[in-house]
Amino acid sequence: MRTSLIQHLIAGLVLLNTCVCYFSSSVHGMDVTDPFLTKYCIDCHSDSEASGDREFSTLNLKQNSLEMQIRLQEVIDQLTLATMPPEDANQPSEQARLEAINRLTKTLAGMRAKTRSTGGQTVFRRLTRREYQNTISDLLGINMLMFDPTIEFPADNLNGSFDNVGHTLVTSGFLLEKYLEAADDSVEKAFEQLKESVPQSWVFKDYFYQQAELRIAHDLAFKHRYLVLYDHRHNDKPEGAYGHLDDLSKGVPSDGVYEVRVHAQALHRDTPYSQAAIQLDTSEPFRMGVRPGNTAIGDMVHTQPIEPLMGETVIEDNTLKWYTFQIPLDKGHGPRFTFENGAHSTRGASGRVFRIHRDLIPEEHRDKKTIVLQRNWLLKEGLIPQIRIHEVRL
Repeated sequence: MRTSLIQHLIAGLVLLNTCVCYFSSSVHGMDVTDPFLTKYCIDCHSDSEASGDREFSTLNLKQNSLEMQIRLQEVIDQLTLATMPPEDANQPSEQARLEAINRLTKTLAGMRAKTRSTGGQTVFRRLTRREYQNTISDLLGINMLMFDPTIEFPADNLNGSFDNVGHTLVTSGFLLEKYLEAADDSVEKAFEQLKESVPQSWVFKDYFYQQAELRIAHDLAFKHRYLVLYDHRHNDKPEGAYGHLDDLSKGVPSDGVYEVRVHAQALHRDTPYSQAAIQLDTSEPFRMGVRPGNTAIGDMVHTQPIEPLMGETVIEDNTLKWYTFQIPLDKGHGPRFTFENGAHSTRGASGRVFRIHRDLIPEEHRDKKTIVLQRNWLLKEGLIPQIRIHEVRL
């Protein structure tokens, strides 16, 4: 019985091998080319004389292999550029060339569609980044608002508009390494949430260091007594787009909900400078937002990968008031204040104000040429729209 089973298996393998060989031979010997290629291309691109190392005598338009698709794409590219056939060869009419391009393009599209198809089979696949995040959140009860264990994962390949098509999702060695790191981070995060936190409070006032570009100007203008917001956060070279608490250099000590109180006012919404100069719509009340900043990244004055809007309010003009927010913060994060509808480019406003509104600048200061000198004067003596924060209590 056992011998009979082995014999049947061997016979089956031999038969399968025979079928495979027959199929392979029959397909390989089936040279199906386009009539345009036969007429205008084969003479120079055949087995015996493959000009440019491109031979089309075995170009089989019934195959869907990646190699065949690459070869066909090269043909379409050359016909589209009208570089082939060469000038000294028999030339097709313009209509024939365009018809060939259209026909071969449709053939290539069909090849690619068949390559992408799974033949009606369900492909066993991995989780997408989005699904991984949701799974971790559900399994471990983690708030994912400021935590993303997949941030270093490669982007998921899209098929059309879908990111969860099995055969397009690649699993690489690099991704497997990141899976292990993400698992460690997620478990550590889950245990961190189990720790009891001790209520703490902080007061920040009288000294706010923002960013290097504003250091000299703010020192001359008000000795860093205020946290001042000028730009919106999407600027290419923002100045005063994020107001962070430099003294909270390591962020809050534990995950939790924090009360943030801000003593602030909106200034110079009635500025005499034109919208062209300051690039800000002053008809709208100024809106201040609160977004988290991850101190582990280090750069707290520019955009970070994860910075959801945690709170937002309108700041009253010329009136110093307290504004209160209740916001969640993860360990190592700190609040960053933003001018949600701020100026487009305060950095460039210095030169524009000196150029457009020269008459509004005292004569003894009009000849300042560098952006540093112009900024220093403008932030001290000028009327640049801003949100000025005097104190923060956390």
